[in-house]
Amino acid sequence: MYRYNSSDIDAYDERRGVAMKSFAENIRRVRLKRKMTQEQTAEKAGINPKYLGEIERGLKSPTAVIVFKLADAMSVPVCSLL
Repeated sequence: MYRYNSSDIDAYDERRGVAMKSFAENIRRVRLKRKMTQEQTAEKAGINPKYLGEIERGLKSPTAVIVFKLADAMSVPVCSLL
């Protein structure tokens, strides 16, 4: 049985933070490239604009369904957001 130590947890948290930041930046970059506001994007995706703002700031982790909705709202493949 593998025992986790605090450095494993710290490394995981760091990688997770980097991934979340990259994901958040991708969403914002694509949205701005499409010349869409947060409100327009959120409305097309069927989510709250405040929630989209939290996602773009890396404060919230959206579910796969939300990621698909955002990609569809911006007419891009999901991989472009990830």
